[in-house]
Amino acid sequence: MEALRIAQIKDDILIYLCQPDNHEEIISMAELYANLNIQDTPKVVLKGYLEEMADEALIKCWDKDCDELLIAFAEDGERLIYNGGFIKRLQDQLVIERQQEEDRQINRVKTKLEIDNLKLTKRISIIALIVSIISIALSIVFKIL
Repeated sequence: MEALRIAQIKDDILIYLCQPDNHEEIISMAELYANLNIQDTPKVVLKGYLEEMADEALIKCWDKDCDELLIAFAEDGERLIYNGGFIKRLQDQLVIERQQEEDRQINRVKTKLEIDNLKLTKRISIIALIVSIISIALSIVFKIL
């Protein structure tokens, strides 16, 4: 659930920056922190989220001092919000991971069935070979008699 909380905070940041009043502004991290009402999230963690978002070119960040960033909105951030944001991205990743796990499970079952089929085919081949040897031996015995 931590990933969901992080996605929600990042979406809230983008939504806040996307608002008409803030769209063209440079906002301080302190202002963002106060307006988002995320006091349960340490500022250091928020700064990490902002830096991750800046690495993805969703926002622009500048260091004001060691504990403070200046933040501005970027076009890619706007695009992400219009496409459902981080939560939608997380949901899409979960769907893909779930599908991949189902595919792996199906492949495991298929592999097990193929192995069982090969074992059965091997047994049938051995039995057929034994029957052939017995029939040849019987035909030789009957020719001699």
